[in-house]
Amino acid sequence: MQSLSMTQRTLYRMFGRPELQYRIPSGPPLLLERYRAVMDTASIPPFDEPLLLIHTGGKQMSYRPAAHDARISSPGLVSLLPAGVPLEFAIGGVGEGMLLHFGGQRRVPAWLASRVGRLPTTFIDNVIVTIGQQIASAAGQPHATEEYLAV
Repeated sequence: MQSLSMTQRTLYRMFGRPELQYRIPSGPPLLLERYRAVMDTASIPPFDEPLLLIHTGGKQMSYRPAAHDARISSPGLVSLLPAGVPLEFAIGGVGEGMLLHFGGQRRVPAWLASRVGRLPTTFIDNVIVTIGQQIASAAGQPHATEEYLAV
């Protein structure tokens, strides 16, 4: 079994084990993990790789990179969380989302690794949200195959 990346260890410590975890066969491979957590606020140390957060349910969430203004994410929005940026999250209840990441700093493409230290960005992208939800739904089915999911 493959060892956990620093990002995964941090996520598991903060939010517990994901409800769903699926390795998307691509080059480099991507990990899609779905989390549901109840929390008020959390301080999250800098991740060693960028993450794409697909906010799928629960309450509106505010996040603030150190020494910057707060930003808001609501269900249906997507946030790019660059590596190397500590964050403060405030949810005040149940939050639900999917995280897409590379499972380790060594697998991050160079063009994306160059975003280290930049501020997180939240945006509307229904295509990313829909694809993430479809992959999670298909991966949770007992008859799911990689050939079906890779289409």
